[in-house]
Amino acid sequence: MNSTPDQAKRSVLVLASLLDATSDSLPLRRLLHALPPARFCVSVVTLGKADAAVVAALEACGIRVLAVPVRHALDVSAKRKLRALA
Repeated sequence: MNSTPDQAKRSVLVLASLLDATSDSLPLRRLLHALPPARFCVSVVTLGKADAAVVAALEACGIRVLAVPVRHALDVSAKRKLRALA
């Protein structure tokens, strides 16, 4: 299905606790790669560690990746960064 000018891209924001090369994040990575870039504007926010190779692969597909490390439940700095994304 091709995107026409009157079809706006849908924004998708995915929060991931971890984004690494292990099999735990494989289903998420497969889903992100399957979303057609002509229809979706995808951003991923990782709250923990992010593997550089995985980030590079996602960014090569046009997926924006942001790291917002959360150190503890009351991390005010992380809450501010997450609010700024809205």
